[in-house]
Amino acid sequence: MSSGAILHVSDDGFLRKFRSDGSSFFVPVKATGYHTRHIDKGRVGEISKITEEYQELMDANSQDNPVMELVELTDLLGAIEAYSLEKYKISMNQLLTMTRATQRAFQYGHRK
Repeated sequence: MSSGAILHVSDDGFLRKFRSDGSSFFVPVKATGYHTRHIDKGRVGEISKITEEYQELMDANSQDNPVMELVELTDLLGAIEAYSLEKYKISMNQLLTMTRATQRAFQYGHRK
């Protein structure tokens, strides 16, 4: 077996890994679900949720998992919408109106 190959995570939260000589060892792990690293949970309607969803998107990208990336993009949009509604009372449609205006400005080569 290759060094660091994962066999399984036990019910008590330990990950069994193998060394190149075939011996194994256990390391404690935190449950991460779909993600390969711990990501702090944010609060819906706060910027911390946007940060959480962005970090999950980056993790999905590092896993080379395009389907998970798309799921995280939709979660990120939801977090942005919740934040803009909570803090500014601005809807996603209003945000998209500004996005389109910026795209037009770049398309025609100037922003003013």
